[in-house]
Amino acid sequence: MKKWIPLIICLLLPVGVICLLAAAAPDINKSGNGFRRTWLYDMITKTNSFAILPTIKNIAGVEHGFIYFSSKEKGVAVRLDLSNGNQESIKFLSTPNLINQLDASNQLIVRDSTFWLYNSTPALIIKGNLKGDVSSIVKLKEPFTKLVLTDSGMIVRKFIPGVRDQALYKLNSLGEMLTTAPRITDDNGDGGLSTEGILLYNNVDKSTMYIGRNSNRVTVLNEDMTIKKVGKTIDTFFTNRYTASQYQLKSGNVVTNGAPIQYINIGAAINADFLYVQSGVRSDSDDRNSFSKDLVLDVYSLKNMEYIGSIAAKGVKEKLRSWVINDNRILVLKSSTLEIYDLK
Repeated sequence: MKKWIPLIICLLLPVGVICLLAAAAPDINKSGNGFRRTWLYDMITKTNSFAILPTIKNIAGVEHGFIYFSSKEKGVAVRLDLSNGNQESIKFLSTPNLINQLDASNQLIVRDSTFWLYNSTPALIIKGNLKGDVSSIVKLKEPFTKLVLTDSGMIVRKFIPGVRDQALYKLNSLGEMLTTAPRITDDNGDGGLSTEGILLYNNVDKSTMYIGRNSNRVTVLNEDMTIKKVGKTIDTFFTNRYTASQYQLKSGNVVTNGAPIQYINIGAAINADFLYVQSGVRSDSDDRNSFSKDLVLDVYSLKNMEYIGSIAAKGVKEKLRSWVINDNRILVLKSSTLEIYDLK
């Protein structure tokens, strides 16, 4: 029996390590987070649902009663009629040389019947119309991870080695760097611009908003990229950088607790005078089971970032990809359907 003891210990050690890591893992959805939500009304109502093509990847834009999606097929967009669910694929890029340069992470924006296709590596911004005419191709020296359109050009979030994580730059309408605009960054480790975030443009006051995914910080920038004001979401997490705990065994094997990454803010959208933020943090007033299944949106005033209240869509989180707000409707993209919810 004694000869089996070392073997039993070796077998049980990884299990014990996993249990310890799981016990020590921070949970931003625990009880006692120190804030409560105020519900504006009962669950918002689903008004329609459409099956979507399996090639659909992400929401690219909404206009004139249609929603556009990027496709797994490079250089192709999918247009869905919001009145009846009819869909068609539109091949807007047919040049093999350009298509071959796109990687799987390429993103599409559609606005005013114009497309912007951007690719991180190599850093490309391709602009044209949905008829297939390419009007400009811009190649940037550094890779970037996000792009938002403004009235006068574009703002990109770029990866800058040695400067923590991210920085924001302003480009003109041709995609050329505006050297007069300062680079906005924050490498103080406080969960600000240095971490991954959500980039939005407010076309009412021409400001750009950067909502932290790993922090409760909201940074509002002027047109000249100077900081206008800094607000915060209602949760109490100043920063959360936890991903997963690891322990390396003498054998070289790595054991983790398998915990998923927990984001403080998952998504955001602007509608009229309000900012809607999908929170990843359960408040003290939320039921754990409901919060794990429902799409919870916290609503803020764009004027002063004051918290107004929260709304929820029942059972939407399952297979949720992304969502946008357009014409007082929440358009929710799931793995096989597009669901439409009315805002009261």
